[in-house]
Amino acid sequence: MSIPRIAINGFGRIGRTITRIAKLRRHFDIVAINDVAPLGGVSAFRIDGYGVWSYTDTLMTDSLQLARFPLTEGDTWAASPDVAAEVVSMEETVTVPDGTFENVLHISTTEVDTLGNQTVDDYWYAPGVGLVSHGKIMQNGPLVLYELSEDLAGHLTF
Repeated sequence: MSIPRIAINGFGRIGRTITRIAKLRRHFDIVAINDVAPLGGVSAFRIDGYGVWSYTDTLMTDSLQLARFPLTEGDTWAASPDVAAEVVSMEETVTVPDGTFENVLHISTTEVDTLGNQTVDDYWYAPGVGLVSHGKIMQNGPLVLYELSEDLAGHLTF
């Protein structure tokens, strides 16, 4: 008997719970997830067999590939025409106000705009939880224009 394949439409509390059940109990195989609620500053996201995608418009036409499957440490890809992405590590330990997480996925993206400003975003994803930390540095040469460090305290829903 084959495992049923399902797609999840909406990744709120119920969608995340169904995803956790699927992972833990293997009752069904999730082949796609989409959501139109704001998530990390984007208007929508989707997970499919090729990776994790975020969209900056509600028509889901302007995409950024946040992760590419299968995940491999050191793997790089063009997340969009202007953004390069890399799997930095798949085994980091990260401590944030909500706890300490092991085997955390660390993805870094780099974008250079037309003025030569470079923006590096680092994302840390904990297994079974999701995004637990985000860092951003914008600089022009050695001059740091902007720096952000955000631990997502109180945002983790079980």
